Amino acid sequence: MRIFTILCVVVLLALAIGIGWLHATENFASTVATAIGGVIAFAVVALWAVCRFGGSVKSKIVTLIAGVLAVGGSTQLFRYNGSFDGSSLPQFTWRWAPEKGEGLDDLSNLKQSGGSASAGLEDWTPPGIYQDSPGYLGADRTGTFTGFTLETDWEKYPPQELWRIKMGLGWSGFAVKGRYAVTQEQRDVLEMVTCYNFETGEPMWAHRNNARFSEGMGGDGPRATPQIDGDRVYALGATGILDCLELATGKLLWSRQVLEENETGNPMYGKSGSPLIIEDQVIVTGGESGPLLVAYDRMTGEPAWKNGTDAAGFSSPVLTTLGGVEQIVSVNARSVTGHHPVSGDELWRWPWPGTFPRPGQPQIIGGDRVLVTASYGLGSHLLKISAPTADGKSNVEEIWESSRMKTKFSSVCILGDYAYGLDEGQFACINLENGDREWKDGRYGFGQNLLIGDVLLVQAERGQVVLLRATPERHQELATLDALASDTKSWNTPTLAGSYLIVRNDVEAACYRLPVKIADETPIRIQP
Repeated sequence: MRIFTILCVVVLLALAIGIGWLHATENFASTVATAIGGVIAFAVVALWAVCRFGGSVKSKIVTLIAGVLAVGGSTQLFRYNGSFDGSSLPQFTWRWAPEKGEGLDDLSNLKQSGGSASAGLEDWTPPGIYQDSPGYLGADRTGTFTGFTLETDWEKYPPQELWRIKMGLGWSGFAVKGRYAVTQEQRDVLEMVTCYNFETGEPMWAHRNNARFSEGMGGDGPRATPQIDGDRVYALGATGILDCLELATGKLLWSRQVLEENETGNPMYGKSGSPLIIEDQVIVTGGESGPLLVAYDRMTGEPAWKNGTDAAGFSSPVLTTLGGVEQIVSVNARSVTGHHPVSGDELWRWPWPGTFPRPGQPQIIGGDRVLVTASYGLGSHLLKISAPTADGKSNVEEIWESSRMKTKFSSVCILGDYAYGLDEGQFACINLENGDREWKDGRYGFGQNLLIGDVLLVQAERGQVVLLRATPERHQELATLDALASDTKSWNTPTLAGSYLIVRNDVEAACYRLPVKIADETPIRIQP
């Protein structure tokens, strides 16, 4: 009878957890429901067992106290090690185990290489197809690449690993120009902008700031990908340090404290938006209060303007044309806005309330529509931006709202009338006409994705690189590669420089030469 009672209690609690889990539309909610339900279930069963079988009142009290002390003492054996994956499932490790990033060289032995930033472009011609990838998600921040086609038979034509190196903490991607592959990483107390030789992976230079951003769920280190412009690199650290460096040597040309100078706090998950270069200005997002956008002279670092009232989001501003007007589009903490590229004046605003982050990049469709995607119940929205009226402002119309594409950390790619992306860890295709889902399949976790022609390249959360056919008909997996270590999260955006792919996580980076469909091995350079 006692066993039957215990089983009934456990079954009922498990059922309650399961109902909460099934009704949760996103992994974050499922994890929360499971964690809370599990703790309650354990506490109820333990308390019931002590009260039912614990003997005298005194022995029951002693047993309860001993149990509480045992649970509390066991916590000293483990430490919280951030989230296991993008579903926010907590990860624990032995308290004495080494932490990620420990024991790495601080690269202080590197010497400045000298020379000019253009030298690496002129004296090196890689085999196959090469294309500069100067910043986040490529030259135009869409994650879409054209001009060549990937060979998808990786059994017959496998990717060639060129180099593999250890990396510090952080979620930055690489920016590539010629021989220079630049990223950001955390090594102990130093937040670094680092440059590696694109051919060999050997470090070329490192710029160091005495800063470390820490956040329990997402992990430590910088988030944003640097932006290369001509012979300069612009890098925004997680604490708001904006550095302008010489590409060839890493020499510091100027630096600004974006958050401190504008008297605003850091967003919860740190600064993650990449700098945007527009003619003679470099533009970055602000902090947890206004200004929304801050512009500096790209040569001197002198303030140019600041504008906008919303708190900064976690995506990167983009320069595009909507309704016939060139403008900056920014996905913010509680809105999506368009801004004049010279002054930052607001041209339109679409309210998008909610407290959760939305790192996905806005995608421009047809010259007058913007697709924004997010998780945490925020959903996907297709907006239509009108041509400006007499006062220079544009009207915004929401065409549709859908819960069929919830991208969380990543962004969608657009091909024809369809959007492709990671919907809560599974790949999905939605119709841009109405937001309806065409298909959803393939569990790749909370990774990233690019589009090359009609082939999708997916960086899975556990280190695999997967090729998919970009078609609305069905999920079609073409090739797979175990590119990175599987025991950590691969949240960093991959970098495609022609047929060269750099993938990275918070412990290592690797460069592969991918097979492409060309007639011979004649070196080809495609400029973005």
